[in-house]
Amino acid sequence: MSKILYNLLKIILLIFLPFLLLVRGSVYLHDHYAYMPWISLLGGMLMTGLILFIYLTSLYGNFTGRFGASNVLIRRSILSLFLVVAYCAYGLIYVSNHNIQKEEVLKEFTQLHPILRLGVSTVVFIKTGL
Repeated sequence: MSKILYNLLKIILLIFLPFLLLVRGSVYLHDHYAYMPWISLLGGMLMTGLILFIYLTSLYGNFTGRFGASNVLIRRSILSLFLVVAYCAYGLIYVSNHNIQKEEVLKEFTQLHPILRLGVSTVVFIKTGL
């Protein structure tokens, strides 16, 4: 029973760690090092890209039994950074009309702090009923 619980907890952590690291890493950089919001967000994106690169490398190693050549590592790093940049661009730019009923809310949302906006979009992404 404890092995099943351990594996379930491990899978949940592996799924939510990139999202957690993106938002909390950005907040940490902004709070403790007083970086500008966009620089903090870039740092969180790099941390998340590194985690996704480790995930992809681990999956590749489990399927093939090898680490991979240098061109494969470059492709994996580009893929992981592309995924993070695409998710952040979607989270920062897109606002659903379903979530906004008034024009004032849209105006306030576009003026919101970028890390907070990304955090809100992550919560809306994970919990679709909001």
